[in-house]
Amino acid sequence: VQTRSVYCINERTSAMVDESHCTAQGLRKPASQKACNEHPCAEYSVGPFGDCSATCGEGQQTREVFCVGGRGEHIPEHHCRGLTRPHDVRSCQRSACHQVLRYYINDFSLCSRSCGTGTRERRVVCMDLDHNQYPDERCSAFSRPHAVENCNTQPCPGAQSEFLHGY
Repeated sequence: VQTRSVYCINERTSAMVDESHCTAQGLRKPASQKACNEHPCAEYSVGPFGDCSATCGEGQQTREVFCVGGRGEHIPEHHCRGLTRPHDVRSCQRSACHQVLRYYINDFSLCSRSCGTGTRERRVVCMDLDHNQYPDERCSAFSRPHAVENCNTQPCPGAQSEFLHGY
């Protein structure tokens, strides 16, 4: 509400006089108050927070935040300037993640020798289900598969005959 002072003034002297002088001349007293800001005020409207982004551990939830007019219609954001905008993101906590670690193994390589005992190797790595690598200690609940083994253990034909001739 806006308020103003209204007086009856003598036009010749510009002095303030009793209201009866103005009413005697048929003048009606103007209103001393009037309404202002009659248009509906803008405000923020928020939607519900969505599901947590994580299935376990910490994640985030988001929601829509709109500036709306007095009838609930979406209006440009600058109309809500000066108002505190509600958060559209918050953290959420799910139950602790159960990390599953195990050894992943590759196939053995070819044998280093065709006879006379060679070796072959393979990669043995401690990993989680997303294939992130961890130190072997983290997979200590399992026995580590061997990464190297002997192969082609049969003697080479030339080595046998030399051995027999040398005897």
